[in-house]
Amino acid sequence: MTSPTDPPANEQPETRQVPQPPPQPETQPETQPETQPPSLQKPAEPQQPASPAYGGAWSAPGAGYGTVLSSGSDYAAQPPPYPAGAGFPVTTVGGYPLAPQTDRLLARLIDVAITYVPNFVISLIVLVVPIVVMVLTRVEQPVWYVVAFVAGFSVSLLLNLLVVYYYEVIYQKQKGQTFGKLKMRIKILELETGAPAGTRALQKRFLAEYCVSMALVIPVLGWIVGSIASFYNYLNFLWCLWDKPYQQCLHDKYAKTVVIKVAE
Repeated sequence: MTSPTDPPANEQPETRQVPQPPPQPETQPETQPETQPPSLQKPAEPQQPASPAYGGAWSAPGAGYGTVLSSGSDYAAQPPPYPAGAGFPVTTVGGYPLAPQTDRLLARLIDVAITYVPNFVISLIVLVVPIVVMVLTRVEQPVWYVVAFVAGFSVSLLLNLLVVYYYEVIYQKQKGQTFGKLKMRIKILELETGAPAGTRALQKRFLAEYCVSMALVIPVLGWIVGSIASFYNYLNFLWCLWDKPYQQCLHDKYAKTVVIKVAE
């Protein structure tokens, strides 16, 4: 006899399902980067310094990156080179290009204008003042007027030469350039040494350039000597147009000098 609470004989007891956790994704094991032996590793390339901005300082060649030359070093004292194809001649003397003929002409005109002012004042005083005095004192003999003119002319010529000598030789030796050459940035160098022209070289230039030309204004030498001096005067200044390779005038050849273009 069975109890009412007993399950039927053919009925299986109910089983309770236990929830399972969700499957985890498979993870790959982390791989460490392969490292090469130090002997096989590529050395790091050195960093190149950037070009300096305008006005910056460059490093010395061979002195290593970041080494800046001082302003007193020999390398920094070198003149800045002119870029190729800047319109200057290829021939150089002492690292400087030859001066263009136009710059030399303009410098000469400036120098002539500077020396003309004192020479004009000197000539006016020496020539005019004696004649005015003779007129005021009522000198009647014409011969004295001729003597006064010839004497005044000779003194005026001598003083004019002294003014030009001081400017072209003494002043230029002290300053390195005349005012006209300074404005046109040209300078005279000795061809054999490349050094600035010394007193002896400047004296030779003065003798060949001015003393011979003064024969043009001395009437007593006659027209033949005056014609020769006039021809030489033109030939002297035009010679640099076809002279090779240093573009020298005749007074440059006599003094063994050359005119160059400077940066400052």
